[in-house]
Amino acid sequence: MELDIRYVSGLFDADGWITINKWAHPGRNYTRYQLFVGLGQVHYPLIKQLKDQFGGLLHRNDSAHKRKSSCRICYMWRLSSKDAAAFLGRIEPWLVVKKPQAHLAMELQQHITRHASDFKYRPHLRAELYEYRENVLAKMKALKAYSFDVPNGGDPILSAA
Repeated sequence: MELDIRYVSGLFDADGWITINKWAHPGRNYTRYQLFVGLGQVHYPLIKQLKDQFGGLLHRNDSAHKRKSSCRICYMWRLSSKDAAAFLGRIEPWLVVKKPQAHLAMELQQHITRHASDFKYRPHLRAELYEYRENVLAKMKALKAYSFDVPNGGDPILSAA
């Protein structure tokens, strides 16, 4: 049985993550940007169902459990690049919290796909491509740094009334 896409969207909005990794390849003269999305849960059957339904990789993270036996083992599911963007495209209509991050991530992946050969065949565009990707990375970091300021530690919903 497949998980309902609306359920997956809510689950991802609460427990998922979107990130852009950047790294320079040793011995090469370019920097790589790559999109990743993932979700962690202690309930293995749910994580396994996500992998079965959407693909990707599964990882068991027991580092906290090794340090303290009362901590539960966490299972991580992850997608990258085009698969990550396709997943975000499917869940985007129901996202609330991560909707701006999802839009930015899908935009970056489209840019990466569209300009995949430009680094090799149009090196004069490299600076422009890097500048665009750096701007997207900065915007993503700013979105993740956003926090809600609740006056006097009150409930934001009650305080707004």
